[in-house]
Amino acid sequence: MSPLGKILFAGKDQKVAALVADSLVGYHTEQAASFAKLEEKLESFQPDVVIVSEDLLDEGALARAEKMHSKYPRAEIILISPAAPQLGQNQVLETGFSHWLRFPFDVEFIQFAVADCMRRAVVVNSEAGDRIILRDEMDFVLSEISDGVILIDEERKMALANRTACNALRLNIAELVGKPYDEALSHRTLLSAIRGDSPDPNRVEILGEDESYYRVTSVQIKGLGQLVTLHDITYLKELNRMKTQFVNTVSHDIRSPLTSILGYVELVKRVGEVNRQQEEFITQVQDSVHRITQLISEVLDLGRIESRLDKNFAKVSLYEIAREVLVNLRPVIAKADLTLAMEMEDRLPDILGDSIQLRQLVENLVGNAIKYTPAGGTITIRGRSETDQIIFQVEDTGVGIPLDDQSKIFEPFYRANNVSEETEGSGLGLAITKTVVDNHRGRIWVDSKLGMGAMFTVVLPVYGR
Repeated sequence: MSPLGKILFAGKDQKVAALVADSLVGYHTEQAASFAKLEEKLESFQPDVVIVSEDLLDEGALARAEKMHSKYPRAEIILISPAAPQLGQNQVLETGFSHWLRFPFDVEFIQFAVADCMRRAVVVNSEAGDRIILRDEMDFVLSEISDGVILIDEERKMALANRTACNALRLNIAELVGKPYDEALSHRTLLSAIRGDSPDPNRVEILGEDESYYRVTSVQIKGLGQLVTLHDITYLKELNRMKTQFVNTVSHDIRSPLTSILGYVELVKRVGEVNRQQEEFITQVQDSVHRITQLISEVLDLGRIESRLDKNFAKVSLYEIAREVLVNLRPVIAKADLTLAMEMEDRLPDILGDSIQLRQLVENLVGNAIKYTPAGGTITIRGRSETDQIIFQVEDTGVGIPLDDQSKIFEPFYRANNVSEETEGSGLGLAITKTVVDNHRGRIWVDSKLGMGAMFTVVLPVYGR
């Protein structure tokens, strides 16, 4: 069981130290028997509450206590003194002590004083002066906020997390306060957002441990630290699912008459001879039906992947999947007069994934590279392992993607504005790819300069991580 808080007793009297420790069962208590030790413990132990015994104080005690309070404004300080104290009440309060306990006192008094300090003020320094936020008031406000809130202090340690954030990430904030944030948090995408190395900081989305979707935003606040918020967008995902379900239903209904149209068009040639113009018309009808059928197939693929109906995860090799895809696409690459370079480690760790979805991911990325790279260009496939993740990249020397379009190309039906209308495509390939990556708890982004090609990067966790 984690301690309720960290208490530092500063005093020489061992009987008083024992009384404090016995009174505060459930807290982690330590002792400092001198001011030098007190300074050291304040740095290393970082207590929530400091209990100072008057036997440690000398004539310069008030100045020392005041200096200590100035240096460690977040620490709550309680003074314990005999019934006939050397100090006056005004002196004590002006120095900044939160409570003043005088012997003899009941155990309940020290328990109350510590409990009160644990929920009292957090002092935050700002340019306008010290601003005091009462902890109990702040906790109430944060608990009523529907968004998740995480505060990381200026030392990059966890300071607080409200109930929504704790539920979303399965956190026990009592155990994590004071820990470095990258040890307290484990969600890869969230950590990337906090570090600021997300490909698109304005569009970071995560799937929480509570199976809800959250949009992550992060802002630095001077004198306070980094504030991270999690905005629940599950309802938007649900609306999108309903839209997809509607489109899937309509697509199924359209596919049947299209099949009939294609069948009757093919029968026309069997009824009698057709002239060259009629043959051309028939070919155009067949091509149009094939394009619409392909579009419907992609819509249905996207719907299945988004709804996870075909999610059959197992231990798979991304290297083998990529190799098989490239073997199948070599004739297409050769016909387009392109050069293929494969720079993948052949001993890549396995990943937990759906082999059909991952094959579709590789086919879409390589297919796009073929489509948008002019003759004489090069397509490079890379794959490497890094710590506990696999980095897969497809780079081309094609037309590139305008900067304004790069944050939108993973949306369904979106096509960059530099794509010719004659270029075949539905705008669903990258949307399907992004959904596959999300299903595998990975990340995908693009780096591109107009006229200088594009590089798509996919990061996936290795098997067992």
